[in-house]
Amino acid sequence: MENPRLTFVTPTILAGDRSLVSLVAHELAHSWSGNLVSNATWRDFWLNEGFTTYLERRIVESIYGRDRADMEAVLGFAELRDDIYRLPPGIRSFISTSPGATPMTA
Repeated sequence: MENPRLTFVTPTILAGDRSLVSLVAHELAHSWSGNLVSNATWRDFWLNEGFTTYLERRIVESIYGRDRADMEAVLGFAELRDDIYRLPPGIRSFISTSPGATPMTA
């Protein structure tokens, strides 16, 4: 969980081998994007995660270089595509056609 001045993490993401730098970067990026404003509806949820993912990729690029950032972007896109195809058809669009459905209940 994160807020504008402090990010709470569990010890499980603080791996000594730096294998979870992207996750830590993502959570820290939340404190720079979207935490001061809540989305009015689930329709705008992508704004928070979209800007945060963009900042995460810039952090990774700064630490590891462009090749690593590009690789993580490709892997992230593949994961997003797979997640979308696993959703029920009425939730696959940016605007859900399923009554009462949210990204968290899909």
